[in-house]
Amino acid sequence: MALVWWKPHHAILWLLFFVFLQNVAFTVSALCWLSWVGELIVVDLRGRFFGARQRLASTFNVVSLIGAGMLLDKMKADGKEDLGHVTIGAIAVVMGLISAYLLNQVPKTLRPSATVVVEETSKVSPWKDAAYRKIMIGFGGWYAAVGFAGPYWAVHMLTHLKFGYTMLAGYGAGFTIMMALVSPMAGRWIDKYGDFGIVTTGMICLSSVPIYWLFITPAFPYPIIIEIIVTAFGWAAVQLTSSTIPLRYSTPQTRNRYLAGLSMASGVGFTIGAICGGLMMDGIDTARGFLFGIPMFPTHFAFACTGLLRFVIAVYFSRIQHSFKTVQIA
Repeated sequence: MALVWWKPHHAILWLLFFVFLQNVAFTVSALCWLSWVGELIVVDLRGRFFGARQRLASTFNVVSLIGAGMLLDKMKADGKEDLGHVTIGAIAVVMGLISAYLLNQVPKTLRPSATVVVEETSKVSPWKDAAYRKIMIGFGGWYAAVGFAGPYWAVHMLTHLKFGYTMLAGYGAGFTIMMALVSPMAGRWIDKYGDFGIVTTGMICLSSVPIYWLFITPAFPYPIIIEIIVTAFGWAAVQLTSSTIPLRYSTPQTRNRYLAGLSMASGVGFTIGAICGGLMMDGIDTARGFLFGIPMFPTHFAFACTGLLRFVIAVYFSRIQHSFKTVQIA
């Protein structure tokens, strides 16, 4: 919001700085929240809890996505695009303050063991747990694969498919609606069949996504419907298991470090993947071609690379799932 009005000479560097601060704050709050939930929700209900929470969050996201897209398109048409971004940012700040207020109304007596957990986790390193180390490496590799092409999906839609803000928001809303529908189902499957089978299935689904984008063109956008369905289930499975795995396979005393270790591995992986993907895209940004009459852009090559890398990680998870044991049921 500040950059919209300020417009400094080095706006990109300032944007990166603000995004960095935003993600630091998000990571800290998300880890604290997840550790807290780990004490409130018993193991056998966590998959269904996170699934139900994802459905509720997705429902609200649909409204905000569509509303924000329509507002930005209208403000852009009126020559007030900057004001539109500031307005959306201000609304987000207000909603964040309301969320913080509501969370602070939960009785603090629901977390009686917080002091013990903090003292004991300061002495534990998840990297010394050979089985859990495999999980951190796996999620690090997964988010490296995601980061390789992560910044380019929206670019592809806006630039090569000629989407407007409303169309982009509509895509996000469709994806979010599907997430709301499939998340509780994925949560039930996690509780019933275990984490590793579900995360492997979700990763295989997401590795197929580039195939659909090969055939999505401005004149023939219909494969995007199938892509939304497959992507929603895949991300529901991955996001839910990235919450349940560290909670299920850590003790109350090691929970905070296990959560932090997985988050660190995921963040480092995404950073490495994004840098590698950016370097590749800079090298091929002018490349163009056709495949069976379908126009090809550099983003298609990035999508193909991320799909292959995702599939490799899915195979990795399928190979380690039987070697990982539950260490606590509480």
